[in-house]
Amino acid sequence: MKLAHKKLIALGVATASLAAAAPSQTLAQSSYALEEIVVVAQRREQSLQDVPISIQAFSETSLLDAGVNNVGQLGMVTPSLNMTQQLLSFTPSIRGVGSPDASVGQESTVAMYVDGVYIANSNASIFAFNSVDRVEVLKGPQGTLFGRNATGGLVHVITKDPSHDAHLKGAVSYGNYDTAGVKLYGTTGLSDAVAADLAVFYRDQGEGWGDNLTTGTDVNKTEEFGIRSKWLIEAGENTQIRLTADYAELESSVGIQKALVPGSVGADGQLYFAGCVAQLGGNPAAPTPQQFGTCQPIAAASATRAPDDYHDSYGAIPEENTSETWGLSARIDHSFGDLDFVSISAYRDSEVTMYWEQGGFPIPMVVIDIDKQGYETFSQEFQLMSQGDKLDWILGAYIYNDESGFVRPYGIGISGLAVGATQNILALIDTESYALFGELTYALTERTKLTAGLRWTKDKRSIDQEVFLNGNQIAAIEQSEEWDEPTWRLVLDHQINDDVMVYGSYSRGFKSGNYNVSGVGTPAVEPEFIDAYELGIKSSLADGRVQLSAATYFYDYKDLQLARIEGGSLVTVNAASAEIMGFEMDLLANVTSRLQVRGGISWMDTEYTRFPDAPVYVPNALGLGLGGNDLVALDLSGKSLARAPDVTFNVGGTYTVPVAVGDITVGANYYYNDGYGWEPSGRIEQDSYALINGFVSWRHPADTWGIRVFADNISDEEYQAFVTEQALGDHYASAPPRTYGIELSFSF
Repeated sequence: MKLAHKKLIALGVATASLAAAAPSQTLAQSSYALEEIVVVAQRREQSLQDVPISIQAFSETSLLDAGVNNVGQLGMVTPSLNMTQQLLSFTPSIRGVGSPDASVGQESTVAMYVDGVYIANSNASIFAFNSVDRVEVLKGPQGTLFGRNATGGLVHVITKDPSHDAHLKGAVSYGNYDTAGVKLYGTTGLSDAVAADLAVFYRDQGEGWGDNLTTGTDVNKTEEFGIRSKWLIEAGENTQIRLTADYAELESSVGIQKALVPGSVGADGQLYFAGCVAQLGGNPAAPTPQQFGTCQPIAAASATRAPDDYHDSYGAIPEENTSETWGLSARIDHSFGDLDFVSISAYRDSEVTMYWEQGGFPIPMVVIDIDKQGYETFSQEFQLMSQGDKLDWILGAYIYNDESGFVRPYGIGISGLAVGATQNILALIDTESYALFGELTYALTERTKLTAGLRWTKDKRSIDQEVFLNGNQIAAIEQSEEWDEPTWRLVLDHQINDDVMVYGSYSRGFKSGNYNVSGVGTPAVEPEFIDAYELGIKSSLADGRVQLSAATYFYDYKDLQLARIEGGSLVTVNAASAEIMGFEMDLLANVTSRLQVRGGISWMDTEYTRFPDAPVYVPNALGLGLGGNDLVALDLSGKSLARAPDVTFNVGGTYTVPVAVGDITVGANYYYNDGYGWEPSGRIEQDSYALINGFVSWRHPADTWGIRVFADNISDEEYQAFVTEQALGDHYASAPPRTYGIELSFSF
């Protein structure tokens, strides 16, 4: 049965089953009900269970219990969120919607926010959690209140507010691969009206979890440092000001050090073949049968293949990425009685340097050396909102400007150049965006509410490119494009009783068009759109001891922006259309006063409904072990979407045992992913895999000291962080192996 024919049946049956399963009465009052979780998914503080959006929220403690230490591990507790990594950047997808292109100027389909500030540079999105109050993952298009490129959803990190009560906490840790870490957080009042905090994070991995078998150096290791300070100023009875400054450095070869996929043959086999034929006095482009018969087995035996150790590689040069980013933001909250006003101003600056070889074998065929990939971003948002007995509303305006620069990549053989040639590209993408938005919620009855939201966005992109060949300028190109698009949201929710709410929604998401910095003179990539339909239920059961939420959805997805490797660079192109349908459920429960369990499951059915002439890399037509791939056009209509697993789920929990000298807690989290195709063709698949994280901790009775022993990926599962198909071969970057260590913490 076609996907389009199944959607209404699945939507109705799944939601009806959930509603029927909702209890009509609660159990006796419990002394260990779950704490209320407050979120800002609708730009105002609300209880998680009152928000008619599919959302999961995690406190700092719950993330630690699940072994989630940074953005890249969020997928372990959010089944419909699939986290992959490209170079320095995590490349998320939610419900099958996401882009793997982290090139300069490209923005993720899953938006990243910190304290209401949009983080455009995906290369600066890898940061460890410190001073975090909670993390919210919103699923589905958020085109009204958040708007900017939130086609698939968004991840919102909310940091702690400073306290006037002096407090200091921290931790030091040490683990395998000679990994040492320090975390510190302190807060205090500076006057009756001012409080401030300071958070510091540092981690140094002394040994890599792999070797470069060509250079003899460690690979897959990271060093990172971050510092963040927030000031809370009570500027009057009705005015609060929050000033924030942050700085972070990251140096890593994780995600950039790659190896050939098992079964793939590196394109260096073609070089060995050409060299062999030339030595025999022949023409490599037209060898004689005798020359071919002599050189083919030599080339096939010499071509690079997958290493024996999953985490090793054969790169021709020591490869590394670095990023440096900092930002300033100011949030002003002022109450005019019945009206609340919010202003969020932010400036962010980041610089990324990259040095790697594209082929993944000992011969340096395509060397990419990016001296500077810079991002400079300013954003300003205004909100005016009111909450009444029957009507809540919010009006807002958003201004955004970003300048992204790409300076001096060069290569040996890049973009089809002759060996020894160098090509330099200087490119600047300028983005100007303006938006007006509004949303209102009206109580139709005591238990039924209607929410309607609308956003209008105007985006303008321009690009300036200068191209040099062997030091001589050969091209100078300027282009610009504008897009005006509305997005909207319509929701009807009904409170069946005090503990159960059902809702239905229709929303549209829009991701702006863009240019490819390395695609010289190529036309703009057009915007992509999603029309999303969702039915959901949220319930608080067993008198507050259990929270159960579920949703079923259908997406009509048009003009998808997809990425592929061309001439050593990742470029984005438009596909045609796709459909996505799915079901997801998450659970949190206090089983007893000592045992808490959590879990979730996601099922998806995805399909490119129309994708003719799709660009696909296939093994070199010559075959015969000479290696590399050819780019061909295929019809991928009917194929599943890339990086969209059919089933993922997680289950975990913590159990605390009081002892004479404090509390001992044991915790674990299990995550399963049934696999997916890395590219739209599905030619290379990520096999199913399971990850297990666990810990045992002890806390002093006064909660001043603690010891925690932890282990991640306990079963040492081998899986891929990223896979690329390109002319030089099929490559993968390995995800982390088993890691473990001990942490000593204090709190005063």
